[in-house]
Amino acid sequence: MALNLEICGPNNKWIKIGNINPKDQPGSVSNNKIDGSREIYIFECSPDNSKSTIYRSITGLDTEIGKDRLVTTVSAEVVKELRKGDIYEMKIKTDKNRESRLIRFTHL
Repeated sequence: MALNLEICGPNNKWIKIGNINPKDQPGSVSNNKIDGSREIYIFECSPDNSKSTIYRSITGLDTEIGKDRLVTTVSAEVVKELRKGDIYEMKIKTDKNRESRLIRFTHL
């Protein structure tokens, strides 16, 4: 199974944006906060698929190079651990969106 990622689109409908499978590299997304600071969220599915974990970088940086994303972090804290069927939602404002959007993580 996997960690499923969706974003809330027009008309409040969920749009699938991808999966992170047990042997995949972690995924990441940046969040630009109202105060001008930036958070980096890193998410992964454990190798045995027993859980998925979402982390928030305490210090670090991220950049996109074409379709690739480079993330460097000194330390990170666990935001949420998900087990089979668990769902976690949060609002983020990426570099590509003018407004915050709701993103949903589901451990399948």
